[in-house]
Amino acid sequence: MSDVATFVRIFEPSPSDDFVAKRIKAAQEISGRYLKKGATIETLISTADNIAAAADDVAGVDSAFADDVAKLINAQSTSFVREGHEQELAAMMLIGAHQAFATARGASRGLLTVDVLAGALWSALSYQAPNENPKFEALRAGVLEKARRRAADAAEVSRRRAVVPEVTFKLPENPDHAAVAELIKTATHGAFLALRDNAALDREEINMLWWAMSDFSPSLNATLSKSPEHTGAVVAGVELAALLKRLPADAHRHLVVRHTKGTKRYALSDVVEALGENREAVMAPYTTKPALQDSPYVFPLFTGLINGAGDDDVKLTAADWGARALLEAALLNAHNMSAG
Repeated sequence: MSDVATFVRIFEPSPSDDFVAKRIKAAQEISGRYLKKGATIETLISTADNIAAAADDVAGVDSAFADDVAKLINAQSTSFVREGHEQELAAMMLIGAHQAFATARGASRGLLTVDVLAGALWSALSYQAPNENPKFEALRAGVLEKARRRAADAAEVSRRRAVVPEVTFKLPENPDHAAVAELIKTATHGAFLALRDNAALDREEINMLWWAMSDFSPSLNATLSKSPEHTGAVVAGVELAALLKRLPADAHRHLVVRHTKGTKRYALSDVVEALGENREAVMAPYTTKPALQDSPYVFPLFTGLINGAGDDDVKLTAADWGARALLEAALLNAHNMSAG
């Protein structure tokens, strides 16, 4: 928890041991709130969006979310109030996220709550400009890097094939049909789960292979390799994400950007303009997604494509736009990943 002791100096230059201890406890509670058992994918994405809003301007954080975090701080430090302590509130929101990634992910092959939060924070924070406050920026950058690493780790670890256990069982001396059926069901359960999960990942690879070999986009009704590089990369990211059963890994990003040619940078408005009349077809599967409508920090590219407008403040290479399209689309397709 030494990181917390460093981060509290963003809003308290000379903290006492008691002050730090209370913020450490508050950070643990905030982290627990973010990763609450049973949290939906939409809730996790909204949480990431609010954390990113706090890193930009805490006034943009949803009031109910800010109240929840403020109450958790106040529960450990009764002198804390929101008014006049906006910087502390914003910092504690990010410190809570930092603590959410403090423990190792483990070897789970499913999509975990923390994986979704990590992917959403990676998407949101990586699009932001650095904070002008050096200490706050160190915190923001630290959360971004932890989120990126956790999402990348989840993408790799969750694709490891399960070892199929051997099916063994012993029949009772006087078995009846119902007992035998239940015995077989119990004995084969683990093997069936492993086979199902492995088959889903095999299918992902097969679908991805056919998609890559075809080099054709149904949304554009055109060959991806012959499309303008920023258009082709974005559409490739959107279409490949729909095939994934886990968060995207480096290999998927390499496929998406394989036709990009250089280091020219494009504004979001350039991407919107280049897609032209194809924009609606590309975005059709996502226009009614509640998570997209409520989380502009997590989905800056998709928000611009849906609205048909984009700013010129951020300019990225075609490869970076393609990678962003892949990540944003994957998060919106996360429901397809939950069951393996």
